Amino acid sequence: MLRKSTLREIKSSLARYLAIFSIVALGVGFFAGLKDTKASMVEEARNYLNACNMYDYQILSSYGIDEDSVRTAASEKGVSGAEASIQIDVLAAGENENDNEAVLKAISIPESINTVALVEGRMPQADNECLVDDYNLKGGMYKVGATIKLSSNNDKGTLKKFNEKEFKIVGRISSPLYLDYQRGSSSLGNGSLDTFFYIRESAFNTDYYTNLYVTLEGEAPAFSEEENSKLDSYEDSMEALAETITADRRETARKEAQEKLDEKKQEYEDGLKEYNDEKAAADRKIRDGESKISSGSRKLSKNKKSIQAQLSELQGNKKKLESGIAQAEKGKSDAKAAHDAELMTDEEYNQTIAKLNGTIATAKTNLKAVEKGISRCNDGLKEIDKQDNKLEKSKKELESGKKTADAEFADAKKKLDDAAEELDKAQKEIDEMETGNSYALARTENAGYSSFDSNSSIVSNIAKVFPVFFFLVAALVCMTTMTRMVDEQRTQIGILKALGYSNRAVLSKYMFYSGSGAMLGALFGFFVGCKVFPLVIWHAYTMMYSFSETVPFVFDWKLLAISLAATMLCSMGATWVSVSADFKEAPSELIRPKTPSAGKRILLERIKPVWNHLSFLYKVSMRNIFRYKKRFFMMVLGVSGCTALLIAGIGINTTISRVAEYQFGEVSLYDYQLIFSKNMDADRQADFMKFAEKETDGRVGDVLFLHSANLDAYNGKKKIEATCVATDSADFGRYINLHYGSEELPYPGDGECIIVRKVQKELGANIGDEITLKEGYRDMTVKVAGICDYYVGEVVFMNNSTYEAGMGKKPEIKTAYVLAPSGSDEVATREIATAAGQYDDVAAVSVNLDTIDVVDKMMESLKAIVFVVILCAGLLAFIVLFNLTNINITERIREIATIKVLGFNQLETSQYVFRENIFLTAIAALVGIPLGNWLLRFVIDNIVVSMIYFQPRLKPADYVIAVVLTFVFALIVNLAMQKRLRDVSMTESLKSIE
Repeated sequence: MLRKSTLREIKSSLARYLAIFSIVALGVGFFAGLKDTKASMVEEARNYLNACNMYDYQILSSYGIDEDSVRTAASEKGVSGAEASIQIDVLAAGENENDNEAVLKAISIPESINTVALVEGRMPQADNECLVDDYNLKGGMYKVGATIKLSSNNDKGTLKKFNEKEFKIVGRISSPLYLDYQRGSSSLGNGSLDTFFYIRESAFNTDYYTNLYVTLEGEAPAFSEEENSKLDSYEDSMEALAETITADRRETARKEAQEKLDEKKQEYEDGLKEYNDEKAAADRKIRDGESKISSGSRKLSKNKKSIQAQLSELQGNKKKLESGIAQAEKGKSDAKAAHDAELMTDEEYNQTIAKLNGTIATAKTNLKAVEKGISRCNDGLKEIDKQDNKLEKSKKELESGKKTADAEFADAKKKLDDAAEELDKAQKEIDEMETGNSYALARTENAGYSSFDSNSSIVSNIAKVFPVFFFLVAALVCMTTMTRMVDEQRTQIGILKALGYSNRAVLSKYMFYSGSGAMLGALFGFFVGCKVFPLVIWHAYTMMYSFSETVPFVFDWKLLAISLAATMLCSMGATWVSVSADFKEAPSELIRPKTPSAGKRILLERIKPVWNHLSFLYKVSMRNIFRYKKRFFMMVLGVSGCTALLIAGIGINTTISRVAEYQFGEVSLYDYQLIFSKNMDADRQADFMKFAEKETDGRVGDVLFLHSANLDAYNGKKKIEATCVATDSADFGRYINLHYGSEELPYPGDGECIIVRKVQKELGANIGDEITLKEGYRDMTVKVAGICDYYVGEVVFMNNSTYEAGMGKKPEIKTAYVLAPSGSDEVATREIATAAGQYDDVAAVSVNLDTIDVVDKMMESLKAIVFVVILCAGLLAFIVLFNLTNINITERIREIATIKVLGFNQLETSQYVFRENIFLTAIAALVGIPLGNWLLRFVIDNIVVSMIYFQPRLKPADYVIAVVLTFVFALIVNLAMQKRLRDVSMTESLKSIE
């Protein structure tokens, strides 16, 4: 009988039953759907990572990795696999001549760990073929069939590491190393990677690897506490392994360096010996030449003296002979004179003349011989002078050659001495070779992995609070519904008890009524929510993750049990609270109608100026509103929850959709940013300004050159990838406004830094704490002096002295912030940025307007949650208002029939009944405003997106929209209930209970 009575009751009060079903289905669907979204996302990611065999730990060493390193890792206890990889950042030429160069990471194709998933095309079969990132940031430039060309602007050392300079794209892939859209940082270009590509290992020309990946023994699901525990348990051994590999690599590098140095030393010794031999030979040759010249000079001098003596003697003989001839001629004259004076006979004269002629003839003959001797002596002297000149020339040549040889040997000696000094320096460096830096990084420190873990938790975290409203309202709906039902059926309950039915038996009827409706609603809501919510939300997240287009349905029996338990507790518990009081009364009392509650004055009646000015109908409404406290609190809680959800949903949209506007309207005041490929010293800065002023017709604007580079920030074990900005400019505030709320922040001093809110949130660092910054293999510790508002990016600000003291090097100036001239519109700003970007050393140009577009696109993925929240809030409001209005009309059926008998038309009747709904909606909306503020802050605090910080914001219009929507839902319910009012029968409703 009770079973039939219960089924008949469900059929006759189907609206109430469906109200319980609907509110429970909505609450469970919302809760289970959001909770199951993470499970579905994680399940899909686990399948992907298992298929690709993602690493557990990554080993990095400043000395690189070799085959011995791989063998050492593979033999480590607990390691199930080890594989090395080559990864090199490189600049790729743009598709067109004026296109900016892209920064790409070239990666060797793995064999067993971190294998790639082919999306399109085929695997490379030649060294000049490659696979490209399926989720690349360059769009059409890197389609299958296109070519990646290494830019000539790469360092020669970088280009030497590649056997090929052009790679044809033969396939698109996804990689477990890059789960989300982030591609990491680079020391090239604008400091961040555009994308990556995979090539065969033989396409590289290196003698070492850059990364070592290991997998560990034991199964632990990804993104689980078991995995975290497993990775933590291996942390010490992996760090020790990294140190061992680095030590081995250091020793190998030291030996290789020593071998090369020994070869250089031998070359030096050979060169020194050759120098000494050549110098000795040259010295001997010079000495021999000097000896020959000296000997020849002495010989010529001796010969010259001998010839001069002979010449002097011959000249003396010549004079004698000439004198003898002169005397003989004179004798002939004297003889002729004596003959003419007849002092001499003819015979004597002839004898004398003949004798003198003989003497003259002999003298002349001898004179000719003497003259020939003199001529020979003169010729000899000339020859000696000639030989002497030759000797003098040879002497000068020898002296010149000696000077040249001395200079050459001095230069050679200096080079040898320098080489010896370099060898000594190199030997010292080898002897004092640094221990080296090593890192063991768990997969949880992978940017894409940690990003997915946090993003998949967003909806799960939201599910912690939002469903509370739904379950609370479900309990109130059940309580109100069942209280009304028990009140209506007091007589029936009394009769059943009089007939001998126990309290338990009668109670089971109402428990089944509410419990069955709640259970069916829970089951319906669970399966629909777990199927629909993950698909809708994942579809939005595919903007960030491209490894899958869908997620599987994951049946979580624990979640179902929790949902059913919460549902049963809310529904059946509320039912027991509602009906238990009636079972304490005797059946005779239950059969009689319930005594109406005593009338009471409400607080408003005591405020005479207000109460006396109210019309009779408004006074009736006010009494009804504040006398029936259960209905009042039910209405206020239900509708205020709706308003709070609407405010939170709209506030999420306001917060996330305008985050780029907040960043580039309140913080980053510059218009565009330039990234340079070279360190911009004073000369290059002046050269750039001259070029930019010319190219932009003097419209380049104000330029601030500074240091900006990516690094890793640590606070204990917490890590985040951040950008370090270093400058000493007093005008920095014109380009980036450092503030915290309304408080302006001074730029940090020596040894200090200012971090943005995102870095504070991720690292848990506060003012006065110290954080560690790592750039490559350098690190520094710096004190946090302030925290500033910053919405897009993770930045650490410091001055140049702090950077130089911490990193041990001067900051490289490769970034410029530019303020376009006042009044420049969007078109003019882009034109100016493009013109300035034509400078030879500009690697990339970033216009803030483009960044705003990119960030807005990223935020689109979160709008799915906003839509779900607003939709569910609307459904909640409709169900609550519909159920309460339905109960209100049912409870006041005699009152409504009475006023209709008194002549109230349909409009007046509607106003009389629904006026209370409007007032209660207004009160609930006011209560929902602060509740919505709190809810928004909680939700925003749990929405974690890499590189983005969300500060809860609400515009005045958001409150207006939320309140107006609440009233719209209330009016829709009122319109829907018009038919119920029209169908009230005056005769049936006014029948006497007796």
